[in-house]
Amino acid sequence: MIMEKKDVRTLAELQEAPALTMSKSKMDKMVQDIFDAKAEKDKNGKVREVMIDLADTITMTEGIKGTGAIDVRFDIINKEHIDTFYGIYRECDNPNLPAIWVEYQVDAKGNVHFIVHDGRHRRLGALKAGKKQIRAVVFCNLNDVERRILGLYGNIRVGLKLGLNDLSMNVLEFMKKGIKKPEIRIIMSGTPKFDLARAIKWGSRNYNLSQLNLAIDEVAKGNKTLRQAADEFEVSFKRLQKATSTSKRGSSGKKRADDPTKVAGHIAQEFKRFSDNLDERAATLIQQSRMNAIPTESAAGIFKKMFGHINGLTERVKAHEGHLRSIQFGEEGQA
Repeated sequence: MIMEKKDVRTLAELQEAPALTMSKSKMDKMVQDIFDAKAEKDKNGKVREVMIDLADTITMTEGIKGTGAIDVRFDIINKEHIDTFYGIYRECDNPNLPAIWVEYQVDAKGNVHFIVHDGRHRRLGALKAGKKQIRAVVFCNLNDVERRILGLYGNIRVGLKLGLNDLSMNVLEFMKKGIKKPEIRIIMSGTPKFDLARAIKWGSRNYNLSQLNLAIDEVAKGNKTLRQAADEFEVSFKRLQKATSTSKRGSSGKKRADDPTKVAGHIAQEFKRFSDNLDERAATLIQQSRMNAIPTESAAGIFKKMFGHINGLTERVKAHEGHLRSIQFGEEGQA
């Protein structure tokens, strides 16, 4: 069921969010073009907001395949953010929050779905509050790149920061679509510069490894020569040659690009840097305390906060492992 919502907030109003460290002007234009071409309009040609049934909304993580659903967040749901929206929706039937962005689709059985591309925390907060409907802007016939742009823009706008893993995975998805780094920098121009640079570095690395593995497989199957595979998957001929020769020598039966210790090594380096920095900071605190530059109890309070941060990291690792296992068991259940 769709009901007209007359009190519409314009895109310009939605852009009045906390300032970021980089201009969003290029990203604004891309989003505005998508609104102009794909968002539902009223009889005067203006984008309209409507009330849709929450029961008809779905996300990619709910296992609906073939709908075009994507998610720009690859990490776990932020429970605190959901609780914030829960409190707001509990107090008001139609709060002054930005409308979620959804895509209208009808599946093979004739069922109507609204694919959530931006607003999954608002949606979950409203559901937790027992709401039946939520305000939405409805889009039609989006392509994968447009879906991802809307999701990224919406998450940048509301201020819940995307993690490095989220950003780098989005870079990877764009590169899979054949989009080059300069275009990705424009598409994701609302992202803080330092975060975007790291995301492109890691996303590119993952993409290159993925392409290398595809090339290795084609050569191993005898479908293509080394030169043909290198050209098709845009990988270095010498690197492909080295990887295939290593595989042929039977190095533990593993392909070089599939070696998981590479990722483990990067993680170990990050934690070593963190440990070294922690030791240095702790030593400085102790020295300042000895010199009475900082009270001992204040230094002890900082150490307690360090414990809290470390425990938080431990919980995040556990949560990510749980997410991995849920995907594993979900796939096994569908098999």
